[in-house]
Amino acid sequence: MLSNSSKEANIKWLGATAIVTVGAIAAATAAWYVVQNDRQMKQRKRARAGYRDALKLLQQIKRDQEAIQKDLDAIHVAVSDPSVDDIKKKTEYPLAHCNELLLRLLERLDAIRPSDAVLPPSLDLQNQQEPTEFELELMQHIKERKRRIIQSIERDFSRVDQYKQEILEMTRSP
Repeated sequence: MLSNSSKEANIKWLGATAIVTVGAIAAATAAWYVVQNDRQMKQRKRARAGYRDALKLLQQIKRDQEAIQKDLDAIHVAVSDPSVDDIKKKTEYPLAHCNELLLRLLERLDAIRPSDAVLPPSLDLQNQQEPTEFELELMQHIKERKRRIIQSIERDFSRVDQYKQEILEMTRSP
């Protein structure tokens, strides 16, 4: 039989062991939380960096499109001016050039994939995580910007077609 003092020592020893165990579990939980938080912050940073890169590309495409719009405005002035001789020769190449540049802009836009820009590349296809709300929001914003630029380019294509039609009608009429 154990004496009272050894029972008390065992109880104290068990109490100390329980406190150390609870402390170790708390420390491990805190460390896990810190690691997870750090992982999330790095993921958000990567998403923001990809988002900024995609926006820079979209902004460059928009600037290029604005330059094409200025060319189209100059062609419009030439088409609207009845005193310009041989309008077809003076506008045929610039219209074709604008059309080609607009096609290239659409190709560059097609290369911008919101999910590729925002989501981290994953080598392991089975462990892919669902995008977070933050990442979905960034992807949606890129899609909207892309959609607005595409609509603007489509309007420019319509202008090119309209000017071609006007020139064709001008050259047909005596």
